[in-house]
Amino acid sequence: MAKKNEDAQVLKDATNETGAPVTEFLKDEKADSFGSEFGASLTAGLDGESGDDMDFGLEGGEMNLSQIPILKLTQAMTPEVQDREYKDIYAGMFMNDSTKTPVGESLVVRVMRAWRCRAKFAPRGEGNNSIECTCPTYNSPEGDIGSEHGACAKCIYNNFDAPERCQLQYHMVVATENDPHELFRIILSKTSYKASKKLENGLRALGSRFRNTPSFAFKVKISVGEETNTKINSKYYVYKVDVVPPVPGEALIPDELKDEFMESFKEVKRLRDNSVDYHKRMLANKAASENPEISNDSFSGMTTDVLNSFGIEDVDADHSDPKGENIPF
Repeated sequence: MAKKNEDAQVLKDATNETGAPVTEFLKDEKADSFGSEFGASLTAGLDGESGDDMDFGLEGGEMNLSQIPILKLTQAMTPEVQDREYKDIYAGMFMNDSTKTPVGESLVVRVMRAWRCRAKFAPRGEGNNSIECTCPTYNSPEGDIGSEHGACAKCIYNNFDAPERCQLQYHMVVATENDPHELFRIILSKTSYKASKKLENGLRALGSRFRNTPSFAFKVKISVGEETNTKINSKYYVYKVDVVPPVPGEALIPDELKDEFMESFKEVKRLRDNSVDYHKRMLANKAASENPEISNDSFSGMTTDVLNSFGIEDVDADHSDPKGENIPF
């Protein structure tokens, strides 16, 4: 009973008052049987094998993760807000960053994949907010290595007190509620980063009730929140993320869409794996260019000497989460 009450409180804190009351939902003994046909747990579904690759349909080339449009949250100084050519774009709304079309102030999505990573932006005035160094992993068993500044554990910018420090980011690829082919990337960073913990708490609570169910079975509401910078008395907008409680008696996902969502889920995982592998190849190529005697065949063969050849001292540091968080994605 104590565990059920704990789950109810976690999910209550992580959701809006949408659908059935959370406490009533968690007391429903039938809830355990919902969605059990998926055959993969929340964690295993996200981290397990991707299965057969989806045929993208274009021979001689393939899609990559960066081609999925970003669901951008506009601010007062966003270029599209300032440029009146975009009459339907205003501050405090979502837009498709590729097509520059409005998406609205809220939408319901399904999480296909999520992960933490790092990004170091160029100093203000020296790159128009461009990324100077990036690492697509966070607390990886292999060690996290940035594209420019080397091992994250040893990096001077991996320090809260450092000026122009590295930023921790939370990336998601989501599909709209009932369309597995309409995908967006969402990047939670800076003031929006805290929403990632709320998301994980909500999905973890649902995962404890719906065994053998992948993340995309659950709906997540993405909306716009407004906050104020009291130092300059200026408002700005942040991402709000709320897990939607399932409605007892309703399917988590329409039967006719399950196979399509699963295929899309596998494809997103493949794209994510390819992105990480590309980063590793670039690191290996950089090491080989600094020291021609080193093979650039693979990242896994890079010893400490190899890493030292382009300024990385050591990757054997403790990579445990400093806050003791378990990252389920």
